[in-house]
Amino acid sequence: MTHKKRKKKNYSETNGSFQLYYDRVVDFHGYYPDKAVLELEEIVFSSPPNSAILVIHGVGTGILKQALRNFIISTEYVSSYEFGEEANLPGGAGVILVYT
Repeated sequence: MTHKKRKKKNYSETNGSFQLYYDRVVDFHGYYPDKAVLELEEIVFSSPPNSAILVIHGVGTGILKQALRNFIISTEYVSSYEFGEEANLPGGAGVILVYT
């Protein structure tokens, strides 16, 4: 699987730890996959270009994670993305950083 790499948004160091700034943070813990995908589609579609959206899905059984990743990979409204475990983001395998 290949995906575009983009520079991460703004970094600033606060109290010795890095804090990432996102245009939007969405937490899908506890959502059914179908509902999460529909909501993420609406969020991505309505976000202005060059927005950074942190999608939190957690680890769990992996069903929600896979549904959201499948949507992100296949939609034309996402210009690039980074999986948390590959980009070493806080939240690791339980997050995806989506760029519109």
